[in-house]
Amino acid sequence: MLKEPLVPSLHVLGDDDFWPEFEAGLRSLGELWTAPSGRSYRLDLEGRRLRVDLLLPDDVIVAPTSASEVDRDLFELACALQDVVGGEWSAEGLRRSAELFGWCTDC
Repeated sequence: MLKEPLVPSLHVLGDDDFWPEFEAGLRSLGELWTAPSGRSYRLDLEGRRLRVDLLLPDDVIVAPTSASEVDRDLFELACALQDVVGGEWSAEGLRRSAELFGWCTDC
């Protein structure tokens, strides 16, 4: 994956035990992923360690987004992975579970 950042970034997620069955799905999304919100993220997988960084415009010193907005983007990333790995129904199942448990009220 990318070794040198192209633009400033903010580390938003680290997973030291990324499941191997999702690796092909992650690679199919590419090294740079754009969320439905329009924000872009760098996806860096080395072995089983996944690092996700929010890419910031050159003129931004502090992240312009709230934690809940980033959480929503990461939820959409999980849905995208589910769709690639588990078929068309997977993201819908994830959204329904999130609504049922109160994690996402506007899924």
